[in-house]
Amino acid sequence: MGWRKWKLAVEYDGAQHWTNKSQHSWDIDRHALLHSLGWTIIRASADHLRHRPHSLLARVQAAIPDEHAMAGANAENSSRPVHARADRVRGCGLSGDSN
Repeated sequence: MGWRKWKLAVEYDGAQHWTNKSQHSWDIDRHALLHSLGWTIIRASADHLRHRPHSLLARVQAAIPDEHAMAGANAENSSRPVHARADRVRGCGLSGDSN
């Protein structure tokens, strides 16, 4: 899930992230790509979601810039959340492409 307006993404690291070497490698490459495009990525685990959602929410809130700093933001970059599959960056809208 992410917000184009703030170039902020929240990603869940499930078991496949650690047990599937191919998935883990792709995740590293995808994070590097998103970082190169100016995105901030906040990672979350099952523990964060089940037992410490407040810490995850605090990290998200801290990563959202002050609205005054965003005054010149492009109107088409809505603050609506973007939902994307973890294995697809190109074509999902997170990379800033037109798909």
